[in-house]
Amino acid sequence: MPELHLPTALLYGVLISLAVGLTAVALAVRDRSAYMVAWAAGMAVLALGLAATSLRGVLPNGLSIVAGNVLIVASQALVLAGLYMYRQKRVPWSYLGALMGLTGLAFVWGTYGVQDQRQYLGFRIAVLSAVLTTLGVWALWVLAGLYRRGERSMVAFALFAFAAFTAVVALRGVVGWRLTGDLPAVHGPAVLVTMLSGFSLLLQGLAMIGLHTERLTDRLDRLAHTDQLTQLNNRRHFEQQAARLVERATRSHQPLALVLLDADHFKRINDELGHEAGDSALQAASDHLRKHVRPGDLCARLGGEEFVLMLPGVPLEVATERAQAIVQDVVRYCPPGQTSAPRELTLSAGLAVLHPQDVNLAALVRRADAALYQAKAQGRHRLCLAPAPAGPNRPNPSEGLSS
Repeated sequence: MPELHLPTALLYGVLISLAVGLTAVALAVRDRSAYMVAWAAGMAVLALGLAATSLRGVLPNGLSIVAGNVLIVASQALVLAGLYMYRQKRVPWSYLGALMGLTGLAFVWGTYGVQDQRQYLGFRIAVLSAVLTTLGVWALWVLAGLYRRGERSMVAFALFAFAAFTAVVALRGVVGWRLTGDLPAVHGPAVLVTMLSGFSLLLQGLAMIGLHTERLTDRLDRLAHTDQLTQLNNRRHFEQQAARLVERATRSHQPLALVLLDADHFKRINDELGHEAGDSALQAASDHLRKHVRPGDLCARLGGEEFVLMLPGVPLEVATERAQAIVQDVVRYCPPGQTSAPRELTLSAGLAVLHPQDVNLAALVRRADAALYQAKAQGRHRLCLAPAPAGPNRPNPSEGLSS
């Protein structure tokens, strides 16, 4: 059975790094994410470093030993920087630069600072392994922050991949720190550890691509249920979530309140000041609503100047108090290009609480809409409460929000 040579194992790592790097480059070009650029650069630099170290004896020691190993460290520093960017944290470039500088000095001394540099093979292996282990543990700490924040699907795989890489580079130090002389082309433990390193790099690359794909998916999900102008939930998302809340409240006999809100005289703003001023007014109204939203509430823009706020688990008295606070405050906004004092916008609202006769969301919305119409008829800038339904209300169970 033919034996696997160490240069072949190093070539395996080079090819894996190139494959992952090219994939990361394609994703970075398409999405232009800073973290993907850092990860792509890291994989490219790693391929260069592994290629340089595999050509020892062909290239000068300054390139094959010093530059090659420093490039390997730089690759993992870039990967770590990409993780910081992914977390939207400031990258500690000064610490990473200092670590790379100390690594370079150690390899320069281990290569040129002694008479017989072959006696320092184990020293160089130990230095590289220690630095890579440090960067690996550092990366695990950064990923753990994502895991604690609740991003746990691909982050869990990334933790496994980076833990595997850290374990392998630490094992490399344990295996090689006592080696002296020139490492032979056929050295079983060294080849095995090198192959394991290549496999752990593949896991690392898959984890990075997975993290990027998951973030893109989350971004698409947000776009699918977010109103672009106000950044509130859109009508479609509200219908989906509100129907579940109504069903849950009906089943558990818990209180549920719904507030429909409408911007007063909004057409006048568009007609007199233009649609940009109208957009500014709607954005100000959405910011005003966000100040009154609490965890568990569902807030959305239904379309035009109409908004909705659903309050699960909130009894009538508390819902009335909260809705009244929203309506009483005047919304102030500044149309684009206006230098005078901010203009004012008021809101009208209708409030309905869920009753057993409300067999679905549409029934609850109809009563809140009737209360909103009453508030506008009474002069606007006020809250009106919807009375309880007089008798069984039996709309189509599949009916959604009325348009």
